[in-house]
Amino acid sequence: LWWNDIKTFPNEFFIQNTKIEELNMTSMFEFDFESNLNKIHIFNNLKQLYLGNNQIPHLTIQFDKLENLEVFGFIRQDSINLKQLCIKLAYCKKLNTVHFSGNNIKTLPSEILLLASLEELNLYQNKIKVLPSDIVKMKNLKEITLIDNPIDENRIKEIETKMPKTKIIY
Repeated sequence: LWWNDIKTFPNEFFIQNTKIEELNMTSMFEFDFESNLNKIHIFNNLKQLYLGNNQIPHLTIQFDKLENLEVFGFIRQDSINLKQLCIKLAYCKKLNTVHFSGNNIKTLPSEILLLASLEELNLYQNKIKVLPSDIVKMKNLKEITLIDNPIDENRIKEIETKMPKTKIIY
């Protein structure tokens, strides 16, 4: 559905499409997210959800009901409370990939550790200077993308030695 002028979904859209597995709502500038996001959980087979490039001040998604969500993309937001978002995403036990690119994130909160099944963490084009030392506890993490961040290379190399199975792209 990305890049269109849809303003809202009728209730029938949610009821008649419960088998949707992927929903890409990137760059839907006219869409009423406030009234629609709290119904996304009706798509109980949803595996991938992309909400990038939309200024969504309040994510009213009931993540605790998205038990099949594997991939979540939330990029290019003017304001993002990553700590609170990680707490909500922790309910998604199958979540293995998150994209938080272009969000002006300066620090990665320790709540990122709540995403226990995370395999891929994309933090491209943020303002991260240092990764938290606790990130080494994320045993399932296979890839971290840090391109276009003012990251300290020595710190990355230190983490790389402690996470030999994780590819860090910087």
